[in-house]
Amino acid sequence: MNIAALLQKLHGVLGVLALAALLHPAITLRADKRPSPRIVLSCQLAWLLTLVSVVAGWGAYLEYRQTVKPWLLDNHASLHTLWFEIKEAVGWFTLVAATAGAALVHWSPEQPVARAAAGTLFLIASFSALAAGTIGVIVASYRDLGASLGL
Repeated sequence: MNIAALLQKLHGVLGVLALAALLHPAITLRADKRPSPRIVLSCQLAWLLTLVSVVAGWGAYLEYRQTVKPWLLDNHASLHTLWFEIKEAVGWFTLVAATAGAALVHWSPEQPVARAAAGTLFLIASFSALAAGTIGVIVASYRDLGASLGL
């Protein structure tokens, strides 16, 4: 199997795990008390899973641009190409929201406003991860790296 196709699969699996992990701090940070060390750890792990998923997708991106995107354009599937570009932007937004949420929990866990903002950021990140994943499945079901590389 090609490394880019493997990274694409890893990107999808880690993205689903990140979505689930992002929901946990979105729920637990709603409490009015200082988060426990376990909740802080869950925020950090949610951020880390999101980061690793984005990095795996980034690793597959060059191969995608060289193989899948031209195929989509040649086969009148330009809408799928547009959807993919939207997915990439939403994915980066997910990482930014998760990073901001994790930073707030890390540096200001005793501040109720910071905790509430972090919880909201993690909730936004989970919804944007869901949107990115849904779009990714739609595009990959039409043409993925494995099919483009003959795997």
